[in-house]
Amino acid sequence: MGIEWSAPRGSMPDGAWHAVACPRLRAESDLSQDLAQGEAFALRIGNLQAIASVYGGDFADSVSSQVLASLQVFIASDPHVFGKICSRATGVFDLMLAARDSTDGVSRAQCRQKVAIWCSAIGRRALAFGARSVHVLASALTAGSMAGDQGVPGECLLAQAHARLECAQICAMARLDGFDGYQRDMAIVAELYEQLNRDQLQFAWKPVRHLENDTSLYYRGMLSALQADGGAGEWDVSRKAMHRLGLTAAFDQHALLQAIDLLAGSEVGPIAVAVAASSFQSLCWWEPVLARLRACRSLGRRLFIAIDGTCAFVSVSAAAALADELRALGCVIVFERMGNDNGSIASLLALRPDVITIEAMFLRLTLESARDLDLLRHLLGVAMAIAPVVVLEGVDTRALAKNAIVVGGLWGAGEHVGAARWILPRCPATGAAWHVNVDHFRRQLALPRYVGERA
Repeated sequence: MGIEWSAPRGSMPDGAWHAVACPRLRAESDLSQDLAQGEAFALRIGNLQAIASVYGGDFADSVSSQVLASLQVFIASDPHVFGKICSRATGVFDLMLAARDSTDGVSRAQCRQKVAIWCSAIGRRALAFGARSVHVLASALTAGSMAGDQGVPGECLLAQAHARLECAQICAMARLDGFDGYQRDMAIVAELYEQLNRDQLQFAWKPVRHLENDTSLYYRGMLSALQADGGAGEWDVSRKAMHRLGLTAAFDQHALLQAIDLLAGSEVGPIAVAVAASSFQSLCWWEPVLARLRACRSLGRRLFIAIDGTCAFVSVSAAAALADELRALGCVIVFERMGNDNGSIASLLALRPDVITIEAMFLRLTLESARDLDLLRHLLGVAMAIAPVVVLEGVDTRALAKNAIVVGGLWGAGEHVGAARWILPRCPATGAAWHVNVDHFRRQLALPRYVGERA
């Protein structure tokens, strides 16, 4: 049974449109036409029900009010847009943005990027109520023009967007070990986002290499904290906590944009950045990433987007559509940890990844018995039937590397292949930043050329 809340204190009445007060705005009557042609969005706090269940209804009301206030400030502080907000229910909002002046040159696509930036910013911020604080999953989905489209009224498009957004949210409560587990995970996530906000996280790079000739396929970047011994901080604990709470989107967006900045500023690559399977769907937070890749398509040719299969896809069809869009921009799609509970064969067939990595557990089991060796051999065969390149994870020792070769593996990742390092390696001969022949690799994958690439 769902939880009922009263309207948040200080919030606007449900169902009423309100312009955000700002001294720079023209009279609202003068902006009615602009608003009708503006971009409409459905917004939702995806984990508000879980927050109410764990911390109480008053806490959830406060969180919703703080999110609404942040949204109002976001609109009022932007000199180029005018906005209106409607609160449908606690934690559920309609938003419409339009250019304040036709000379501002703010397109609807730019409005989507602005909303995406806000979603990420509010997700990275700890919202406090008394002595406790939480992070929220703020998601937005564009509904198109408020004036409607092809005869369909804007209100209907908004209702449809809200229905899609509700389906796109994840209820993490079922995967938690009670309320204590939720609060423990929230504390871990809060610490991780605090480190991110203080610029205390940087990429640690782990190589994926050929098992016999030491050729590098790509380097996988993981945002990690520097430890006292100079090594990278523990990754899995924090990442799994984010997965359980469904709070990966803001973190994943930051990692992708930082990787794109790295590619734009140097000739390194290919590099891979992981995003959670639950984040891999066409919500607004992807807009800044897609905009960067569209603006400079050569960046995508050096970017491997690795889908972390630790958690499940919200929608396999939505994930497949996003994969196709990214692939058209030149990116290589990697599915990580096949054999995990969430990496079904049907999902992989729909996704059609260019690279598959196999869960490390299967390689480790080969040290136990010949039967487990046969199991990995068969699993490798299935993976190779789906993707042109397959990587065995967990190649941590010489014995495991030998077994990986015995079962027919070509590519591996693990401590024996190469430990995490802070700086991408450089070529001994030239001193130039490490890179591989991307065109040769793409021919191996038989990947389609991106739009605009010469034959």
